[in-house]
Amino acid sequence: MAKGESQTFYVTAVAEAYGVLSNNVFVGDKIASAVVTVPEIIPAKSVDVENPNFGDTVTYTVVVTNNGVVDAKQVVVVDHLDKGLKYVSSSHNGVYDEVAHTVTWVVDIGAGSSFDLTVTAVADEYGVLTNDVTVGDKRASVDVTVPEIIPAKSVDVENPNFNDEITYTVTVTNNGVVDA
Repeated sequence: MAKGESQTFYVTAVAEAYGVLSNNVFVGDKIASAVVTVPEIIPAKSVDVENPNFGDTVTYTVVVTNNGVVDAKQVVVVDHLDKGLKYVSSSHNGVYDEVAHTVTWVVDIGAGSSFDLTVTAVADEYGVLTNDVTVGDKRASVDVTVPEIIPAKSVDVENPNFNDEITYTVTVTNNGVVDA
């Protein structure tokens, strides 16, 4: 390289850690550094009804927290609905994908701040229904358990005569794993 001449090189990398990242270049005994700060985004999840009945509406709350010291821009938050949950609505313009059964938001979160999102769905199957949320490589999930209530009915006289007394017996059984 000629005296007084400069050359520029570009290196593209992916930030795969949170916090302050330092990148150094060495030329002989000389060093130059560049520092970037990557915010750590942590999702948390809760539900208003842990043991809904079949057909009940449940609302999931997602809290996304920026534990970093810089603002986080264009954070992609994806809520994965269990196949047993029927989507109703979401807050903050969440976009529902009917095929993937997901709700996606893109949000900005200030340093040290949190952002609340909600998804409302109907319990449309029995058993344990899991709802996950992901932000990058971070995940949070919550389960609801829908009890399976089975009715049965019988009659003591199947061919009664006119004016005969008939007794119907109704039995309701909870085949679920939680109280109903």
